[in-house]
Amino acid sequence: MSGMLCRAAAVAVAIASRAIPAYADRATADHLAADANALASAGDLAGAALKFRAAFAADPRPELTCNIGVAYFKLGDLPRAQRYLQECVLTGGKLDVAFLARVRTTLANVENTLAVGDVTPIDLDAEPTTATIDVDAWPGEPLAGPHRIWLAYGHHEIVVHAPGFVAQTIEVDANSHNTETRRIVLEREPAVVASTRVPPPPAPAPVGPPRLAEVMLAGAGVFAVTGVALHVGAVHVRGELASAQTGAEWDQHASTFETLRIAAIAGYALAAVAGGIGGYLLYRHGRERGPTIDVAIAPGGASLAVEWHR
Repeated sequence: MSGMLCRAAAVAVAIASRAIPAYADRATADHLAADANALASAGDLAGAALKFRAAFAADPRPELTCNIGVAYFKLGDLPRAQRYLQECVLTGGKLDVAFLARVRTTLANVENTLAVGDVTPIDLDAEPTTATIDVDAWPGEPLAGPHRIWLAYGHHEIVVHAPGFVAQTIEVDANSHNTETRRIVLEREPAVVASTRVPPPPAPAPVGPPRLAEVMLAGAGVFAVTGVALHVGAVHVRGELASAQTGAEWDQHASTFETLRIAAIAGYALAAVAGGIGGYLLYRHGRERGPTIDVAIAPGGASLAVEWHR
């Protein structure tokens, strides 16, 4: 008995928590309920049930749930009548005692009739308690919390979902009077993990030729031009040796020729050295391994250092 009371309390809490909207519009609910009563008086019980459901959506009062159940009972839709009359009993504790007694009597008669009909009782329960249960036989009429429902013989699909959880669909084949128990435990949606992947570093900007290589090649060009000019001068002076009139004049031309010749050779040599170093530096540019050549020029001499990088 205590188990039944606990189950009833759980159903009542779940229904109440699901039914409370962001705000209650009592005036709209009363207007819709009046329309529903007018439809019921005119014999349109299906329309009355829809209007009562709309009124309950606007202002979820227990008496409106009772009216929905009564409309479906009069319409002959006993599975729906049982669902709403059950909710009326569970949530209508403050309603008129005599009225609730009549509802309980009607609910008992409905369940007795269902027990011998072509319907199967299904005891549904879902975790978490905030889960919504959608039954294909009642589109747009979700359930909340533990429920016993009655499904007509045939194949049915029941979808259970809740915010933050993975929805689950169960298949039900109703084909006997035996009660089926279905407890659905939803799995939480996987947590979204922020990506820790480090983006690759940007590609290095293209690097131009090293400065020293440019200087050396430019110097090689200057030395080469100078060497050629000195060479031309030396050849010219050598031609004047033949026309020298005196020994002193000849000695002077010979000294000038020798100076120009040595200077031209030095220019060519410096051009070759500078060009070789500049060309090598260009060749080595961008390589991670290889020798490094450092040249230092000072008054009275020069030094050359070679370092191999592995």
